[in-house]
Amino acid sequence: MVFSRFFGVLFFRILLLLFTCFAIAFIVVIKKYWFTAIGLFILLGIQVYALLAFLNKTNEYIAKFVNYLREENTNFQIPERLKKPPFDKLIQSLQETGLFIRKTILLKEHHYHYLQYIVNSVGVGIVVFNRSGDVDLINPSAKGLLNIRGLSNISELNAIDETFENLLISIKPGEDRSHKVMINSQLYVFSFNATEFKIADKYYKLIAFQNIREELDQKELESWQTLIRILSHELMNTITPVNSLTKALVKMYQGNPATDDLRIKEDTREGLELISERVTELLSLVERYKILSRLPSPNFKQISINSLVGNVVALLKPEASEKSIAINLMVSDPEITAVADEQMLSQVLINVIRNAIDATKEADNNLIDISVKKVESRAEIRVTDYGKGITADELNKVFIPFYTTKPNGSGIGLSLSRQIMRLHKGQITAVSNPGEFTTFIVSV
Repeated sequence: MVFSRFFGVLFFRILLLLFTCFAIAFIVVIKKYWFTAIGLFILLGIQVYALLAFLNKTNEYIAKFVNYLREENTNFQIPERLKKPPFDKLIQSLQETGLFIRKTILLKEHHYHYLQYIVNSVGVGIVVFNRSGDVDLINPSAKGLLNIRGLSNISELNAIDETFENLLISIKPGEDRSHKVMINSQLYVFSFNATEFKIADKYYKLIAFQNIREELDQKELESWQTLIRILSHELMNTITPVNSLTKALVKMYQGNPATDDLRIKEDTREGLELISERVTELLSLVERYKILSRLPSPNFKQISINSLVGNVVALLKPEASEKSIAINLMVSDPEITAVADEQMLSQVLINVIRNAIDATKEADNNLIDISVKKVESRAEIRVTDYGKGITADELNKVFIPFYTTKPNGSGIGLSLSRQIMRLHKGQITAVSNPGEFTTFIVSV
């Protein structure tokens, strides 16, 4: 036992005190040796003082050790002259404890500086504030993005944009939100993400944000380039034959002024019919573009997702049955609802399921699986076919306007569906394993 020697000395001193007390009582009561009794009283006083000094020295060591810890001075050193029995074991134990605490504090400081280095080095702006809006941490990236030297309360951000404070307070944990703001006559598009945590009975919110304007501009440019390329292709497919036919008819009439020739009349009729057909296709293309660019505002209301999906499946089942395709509908929860425009969401499902029917026509597995379930706070509809699948390159293009892999496809169905889902603050995504399956996921 670490303190066995200490307790041994203490026990011996107490026994000595008791023996002295018994001796005094014996001499005073039995022998009546008053001078000897006085000497023993003095000896008893000395023993009591020595015991108190002994205990006080122990308390002194412990108090000094605690004070060192309170002052975060873990380099607890005691002079060698004091490291003698019976306190040597006690002092050794205190020093070992101090060494352990010192290592713990050093490790804590190491972690703190490590995290501080990461927070100060990342290119993402980080702001941490409490429920009163007092800022506990702001990293250099945040200061640079906001063009400020410091921040003590998030209300100060209203000087940059009057909605900034309410924006940061209203962002929910796990929510992604974007916001445009002008700083020094320059437009920034910030993407925000929030996290909440609790430390020592205090709640904090961490906001991470970055400027995504360049990425958005690049995406927009790529989208416009792709759209222009596809439109150019469609227009050239229509205009080139029209131009060729027109030139051929002009040459025909220039070389044969006798317009009563039946062959010339027949060729003219056929040429004009082809021109009319191509112009009609061109007008159809323009109409499809107008549909994409002028979607009506959704009429939001609470609807039953199960009923909506069931109605769409009932509508398309005859079409699937004609092609010997079975549709399997699986519902995990009969009470799944969402706030949506029923007609627009039905149009999305019709587009997706018809694509699945087209993909299944030449597949060995003539089955389409449709599942409806609740995922967190959203309703999720999955439409899976087992056709040839979609390659990774095609997956990146299937939602681009006018892009299609089908010979007679318009290329607007999935693009229109994505726009509808964006109006619903939802999303439509696709995953595919070529040769095995393709799944479209509608989340609302």
